[in-house]
Amino acid sequence: MCLSVLAGSLGLVACSGNNSSSSSNSSNVEQSTDSNVSSEEENGSEEENSSDDENSSDEENSSNEESSSADEEMDAFSQGLSYTLLDDDTYEVTGIGDCTDTEIIIPRIYNKKSVTRIGDLAFYACSRLTSVTIPDSVTSIGMSAFDYCDSLTSVTIPDSVTSIGLGAFSECGSLTYNVKNNLKYLGNEQNPYIYLGGVNDTSITSAMIENTCKAIGYRVFENCRSLTSVVIPDGVTSIDSGAFYFCDSLTSVTIPEGVTSIGALAFSACDKLQFNVYDNAKYLGSKTNAYFALIECENQNLSTYTIHNDTKVIAAYAFAWCDSLTSIEIPSNVTSIGYSAFYSCDSLTSIEIPDSVASIEPGVFLECRNLTEIKVDKKNTKYKDVNGDLYTKDGTTLLQYTIGKTAASFTIPDSVTSISFYAFAYCSSLTSIEIPDSVISIGEEAFFACRGLTSVVIGDSVTSIDHHAFSGCDSLTSVTIGGSVTSIGKYAFSSCNSLTSITIPDSVTSIGDSAFVGSRLINILVGENNPNYKSIDGNLYSKDGKTLFQYARGKTNTFFVIVDSVTSIGNSAFRGCSSLTSIEISDSVTSIGLHAFYNCSSLTNITFNGTIEEWNAIKKSVDWKFNVPAKKVVCSDGEVAL
Repeated sequence: MCLSVLAGSLGLVACSGNNSSSSSNSSNVEQSTDSNVSSEEENGSEEENSSDDENSSDEENSSNEESSSADEEMDAFSQGLSYTLLDDDTYEVTGIGDCTDTEIIIPRIYNKKSVTRIGDLAFYACSRLTSVTIPDSVTSIGMSAFDYCDSLTSVTIPDSVTSIGLGAFSECGSLTYNVKNNLKYLGNEQNPYIYLGGVNDTSITSAMIENTCKAIGYRVFENCRSLTSVVIPDGVTSIDSGAFYFCDSLTSVTIPEGVTSIGALAFSACDKLQFNVYDNAKYLGSKTNAYFALIECENQNLSTYTIHNDTKVIAAYAFAWCDSLTSIEIPSNVTSIGYSAFYSCDSLTSIEIPDSVASIEPGVFLECRNLTEIKVDKKNTKYKDVNGDLYTKDGTTLLQYTIGKTAASFTIPDSVTSISFYAFAYCSSLTSIEIPDSVISIGEEAFFACRGLTSVVIGDSVTSIDHHAFSGCDSLTSVTIGGSVTSIGKYAFSSCNSLTSITIPDSVTSIGDSAFVGSRLINILVGENNPNYKSIDGNLYSKDGKTLFQYARGKTNTFFVIVDSVTSIGNSAFRGCSSLTSIEISDSVTSIGLHAFYNCSSLTNITFNGTIEEWNAIKKSVDWKFNVPAKKVVCSDGEVAL
C-alpha cells in the first residue's frame, strides 16, 4: 500500500497546492494592494503610477506562476484517460483511453470540473495496472470498475466514496490488503477499512466488520463454513455477489438500513440462515424492518408474487428465471431494484415502477423477451417511461427498450445523450437502429445479441462505444462509425459473423482488446490520418507497425507472414481463425498476447525466423496457443515442442 498511499498524498498535496497557491496568490495581491493604498496616503499621488505599474507586474507574474503550477499538477496525474461529462456537470472516468501508465493517478479536476465517479467497467480487465489512486472528489465507484485487473496490487480509496458497485474489485488476485481481525480491507492511510475484500482464514467462526466499512466485496466470506455470526455496521451500503455464499453455519444476519444494493447469490447456500418468508419469497430484515430486503423467491414456477409492503430493497436476481411470472406489483416503499432482478422472466409483459424507486441497476429486465411495457409513476423523480420504454427523468439516458415489441426499426429520441447497459440487449425484432447526433456514449452490451440487426449508423456526436456494445449481432452487415468516436471498447463488435468490412475513423485513439474477435471481417480499414492505427492488407496494426492487433478472420488465406516490423502480436489477434494452416513469425517479435492463436483449429505449421533461444525469450501470455493442432515450432536452428 505504500506506493499507493504515497501517490495519493502527492495527488492531494498537488491539488490542494493548487488551491492554496491560488489562495496565497490572491492574498498576496490583497496585501500588495493594501500596502499601495497606505503608501499613497503617506507619500501622495507621485508614487501612485509607479505603484500601479509594480502591482500590475506582480499580478501578471502571479497569474503566470499559477498557470504554470496548474500545468505541473496536471502532469502529475495520469494522462489520456477517457471521461464523460455527467448531468450534474461533473466528470466520470469511463476507461483507460490511451493512457499507458501502470500506476494510475486519477485527477480531482478535469477540464476545470470535478471528477466524481469511476464508471462501470472503467478499468475492466486492464491487466497492466499495478496501482490506482482515487482522489477525494470521487464519491462513487461503478460496477466491475476494476474487475479482472489481475496485476493490481494497491488501491487508495478516499473517505469521500459513499458507493462502491457490485464486482468493483472482483478477480483482482494480486491486491494487497489492510488486515484486521482476519478481515482484509482497502482504504486510505487515515481510514484503511472502507472496502472489505476478503478473509485471511475461512475457518473463522465470527466476524466483526469495522464501523468505517462502506462495502462488502465479491465472495468475501464464501465457504466460511464455520461462520456463525457477523455484525454488519450501519455505514455499509452494498453487499456484493456471493458475499456469504456457502456460509452454511450462519444463522442470522441483520441488514443495515443504508444498504441499497445486494448482489446475486449473496446469501445463497446458507442452509441455516433464518430468512423471513412471505408469499414464497425469502427476506432478510434490518433492526426495525423484518422484510427490508427481498433476497430471492422460493418457487420459480409461480405466475404471480406479492412483495411485502415494507420491502425497501429487491436484491440482484431476486426473480431471475421465473419463466411463468405474468404479473407482480412493486410496493410503494421499494427504493432500489437490483441487477437483473427480473432476468429472463419470459412471461412478464408489463410492470409498474412506483414513485419511491430511486435506484434501478443495469439489466433489471434483461432477456424479458415478452415485456412490451414499463410504466413509471409520474411522481417518480428519477425515472420516466416513454412509449413503454424506461428513461431517466430528464430523458437523457435510455435505460431499457422493451424487447417484447415487434417493431423492426426504432429511432432514439433526440433528448438522449447516453444509451445504457443492456438497453436493447437480446432484442430480436429490430433490424435497423438510428442513433441521433445527440447521443454521446453507447454503453456496455447496449445492443448485445440483437440478432436481427442488419445495419447501424452511429451519429457524429458519439465519442465512445463501450465493451461488447454490438457483440453477438450476427446479422449485422453494415456499421457506420461517426467521426467523433475516440474509443471502441473490448469485444465491441465481437462475434458479428456477417460483418465483412469496417472503417475506423481518424478520431479513434483507443481500441480495446478483442474488439473484432469472432467476426468474419475481410477488411479492417483505418482513416489515413488516424494517429494510433493503420491498416495493412485489411489487418489492424499500430501506427508504427510494431503491434499486430487484429488479423481479419474472414480471410480465406491458408498462409500468413508476420512481417519484420512487428514486435508484438496482440491479444486474440488470430483467435478463431480456422482457415490458417501455416504461419511464419518474424524474429523481431518479442511478445505474444493472451489467446493470440486461441482456437486456430487448422494451424498445423508454425515457423519462427529466429533461433530456439530467441523463441524461448519471447514473452508468451496464457493460452496463446489453446486448441492449436501444431505440435512444434520450427526455428532457424532446430525445433521447439509445443
